[in-house]
Amino acid sequence: MSSKLALLLALPVLTGAIAACDDNNVLELEEDDCFSDQPSGEVTDVDLVDCDDDEASYRVIEVVDVGGDSYPGDIELDEQARNDCSAETTFYLIPSEESWEEADDRTIVCLGEP
Repeated sequence: MSSKLALLLALPVLTGAIAACDDNNVLELEEDDCFSDQPSGEVTDVDLVDCDDDEASYRVIEVVDVGGDSYPGDIELDEQARNDCSAETTFYLIPSEESWEEADDRTIVCLGEP
């Protein structure tokens, strides 16, 4: 699982409201959602697509709840993602400190092939 890549989830207000009906805030992603974006850096919104669509880049394998009141830090969240996401996970999104405190984000989004 060491080849997994991590990204921080950014606070949704940084990009404003959802721009189109096909957009979805990363804080609202659910298991088996697929999207066409290639995430990098801080991610706030993704374009949802059908998982059978050629444009699909990632599928949400699972959403892992993270407990606690205070932000554990990127390193601990990265370690938890590597331990808790299933073997089919190739990429994951972890909360940023800002999304943790401002949006009550307590989830790791484990991603894999569509």
